[in-house]
Amino acid sequence: MLAAVLWPGPTSLAAPQSALASETGITATTIKLGGIIDQTGRGTVVSVPILGGYTLAVKEINATGGINGRKVAYTALSDNYDPSQTLPLTRQLVESDGVFAVMGVFGSDDANVAAPYLESHRVPFFDPVGGGVSVNGKHWIWQTEPDYAREGIVMADFAVTKLHAMRVAMLYQVGIGESQRDAIKRELARKGASLVAVASYQSTDSNLSAQVIQLRSATPDLVILNGTPTPTAAFMQYAHLLAFRPKRGFLANYPMSDPLWLALIGSNAEGNYVSSYADLTGKNRVAKAYRHALAAYHGGKYSNYGLYGYFNATLLFKALKLVGRNLTRTRLRTVLDTRFRNFSTGFTGKLDWTPSQHFGARQFKVYRIHNGQFVPVTGWIKL
Repeated sequence: MLAAVLWPGPTSLAAPQSALASETGITATTIKLGGIIDQTGRGTVVSVPILGGYTLAVKEINATGGINGRKVAYTALSDNYDPSQTLPLTRQLVESDGVFAVMGVFGSDDANVAAPYLESHRVPFFDPVGGGVSVNGKHWIWQTEPDYAREGIVMADFAVTKLHAMRVAMLYQVGIGESQRDAIKRELARKGASLVAVASYQSTDSNLSAQVIQLRSATPDLVILNGTPTPTAAFMQYAHLLAFRPKRGFLANYPMSDPLWLALIGSNAEGNYVSSYADLTGKNRVAKAYRHALAAYHGGKYSNYGLYGYFNATLLFKALKLVGRNLTRTRLRTVLDTRFRNFSTGFTGKLDWTPSQHFGARQFKVYRIHNGQFVPVTGWIKL
């Protein structure tokens, strides 16, 4: 197990004893947060940049005075993208490390393991990373990503109404893509189109030539890609080698909305489409702040995954600031449930958290890949 730890620097003045807080993970000078982010396993192509975004935001907030006078101490444990390791590490963060809240558990399966424990212990869980995470009925979990089923409706609608694809095939990752597959199938049927073939893969698969052959035999107009960058890039490479190019091309879901995926598939990217709940132009205010932080705090290379991590961390820090100096878990929950109604982030479509609804963004854009860039072909599509 590896841990990435970012502690605040020493303070020059000791806080008076009366300023000390009794809430778990809170002292007069520190807010202790933790997360479970793969740092050694197969998810690192996405998880490490997200962690980089988190830690960049921590450096920035601490360098600019902290949160209402307290610095943030963030610890990220690694479960190697293996859900069987997630629960013991979650227990460690809560019972041994004494964190105030959890910021980030990477992977839908991993987050779904951590969620019931954190919910039952009334520990705020902000940013479960994955569109297959269930937050329905949860009171202590807040998500910015949309669930895959909602995105599936948008993708199916775009496929039929904009691309005029009537025969659609789909590649999906086992364990995270089923809800999107089912939503796409229902929406296509509602519009008079059909899902003519599906092929699945395990997250550990590297050879997807059989899936290419299976989908090609169905002669679809369009193939929808669900999953993560490395296996879907392998699929695209095999599709190129086997001369499989549907007449309407490929439409990928939001985990592929990063320049890294474009680099992995190279020229095979040109002309294809990606759905995203985030603005990929890099011109929004969050992206500008992220670039500034990268330069000011030596944060490394720009990445949409890093931007995602930075965005979520700064959003949580905003909520913590709104709570004020008397910081408790219950007061944080109240702020998140009441102060983020129809909330415009500048990076995603609007969030709308209420005491009974903690789902992520419900708006999407579709982008076409042209000359190595994501070019928007729709405005915000609202559900």
